[in-house]
Amino acid sequence: MLKNIYNNISIIIYMNKKEFTSDWFSHNIENFKTVEKILIPKTILEIGSYEGRSTVWFLDYFKKCSVTAIDTWKGSEEVGHEYIKEDIEKKDILWNRFLRNVAEYPDRIAIMRNTSRNALKQLGLENKKYQLIYVDGDHHRLNCLEDLVLSFPLLELGGIVVIDDYLWGSAKEEDPNCVRGAVHMFERIYGEYIEPIFINYQACYRKIKELRN
Repeated sequence: MLKNIYNNISIIIYMNKKEFTSDWFSHNIENFKTVEKILIPKTILEIGSYEGRSTVWFLDYFKKCSVTAIDTWKGSEEVGHEYIKEDIEKKDILWNRFLRNVAEYPDRIAIMRNTSRNALKQLGLENKKYQLIYVDGDHHRLNCLEDLVLSFPLLELGGIVVIDDYLWGSAKEEDPNCVRGAVHMFERIYGEYIEPIFINYQACYRKIKELRN
């Protein structure tokens, strides 16, 4: 108990030294501790890295893991991102902030500055595999579904996929701004290949069967 408290305090102090302007991740940390009870990932694929808060947490918490981070670092039109959108592309503000935040992990991080569509296709061609995939990219229903469909073949058997912001946007599944709509379509497509681990503000599944060739 005391060890867990000490570790949590140490992580908070460490994260406070980084350059973060927002925190959309820390409230989900307990979910990843649930994941840890199933497996301790050595290879992590992160779709949507933003300033690197989740990236840094993975690298600091899972001491032996490597992370592949995918993002354009050009911002987005989603709620909560607009306040920095204006100058991001012109000055590369977000990109440079991310690089500074992950600078101490040069041997444990691979950075793909590209759209998730292009990056995931490239990783597929390279036959890459990951034990944990964290999907936190485009939150629009079809784009989120595309991230799930393109990344699922990259997940090792027994691996875990965590989808952030399950409750984000509209509650109507047919609405374009509905992450849960993407998640439910993913369940229907891959139902025989996955088992649910938890669903709260995030959705988590384990891969229990390989896809057919």
